Amino acid sequence: MKALLSMPEKNAFFRALSAWVGFRSVRVEYDVQARSAGTSKWSTRALVRYAVANITAFTVLPMQIVTVLGVFMLLASFVLALIALYQKLTGEALGGFTTVIILQCFTGSVMMISLGIIGYYISKIYDEVKNRPRYIVAERTQAPERDAAQS
Repeated sequence: MKALLSMPEKNAFFRALSAWVGFRSVRVEYDVQARSAGTSKWSTRALVRYAVANITAFTVLPMQIVTVLGVFMLLASFVLALIALYQKLTGEALGGFTTVIILQCFTGSVMMISLGIIGYYISKIYDEVKNRPRYIVAERTQAPERDAAQS
């Protein structure tokens, strides 16, 4: 418990942190009883905010999704560009349509990829700011040499 309490995070998500700490755990099953009085004070909006805060505290997956979607959009923009160029060459395209489609798809995909990369760097900064320890010592078997020399 000391390891969890020593974490300097302001928004600590106990379930994830207790798993992150890595100490031995056991499963305790129980039946959730119906509320005997009153109603929950948690609104749907508050629960969604809580979920988003906890997801973003322990994973960079949302930012990676943006990057991957940007790559897919870039590939789609190349396909759309080829289709638009084909239509332009065969005379089927509307005036200005080809240029607008190619520019919008390409620009949007580059922006999404860029946002994903920036988000990745921000997530690394966020990990450093949380100041979690690299490892947690469960128990010490022998006093360090400097402690022994001081006594």
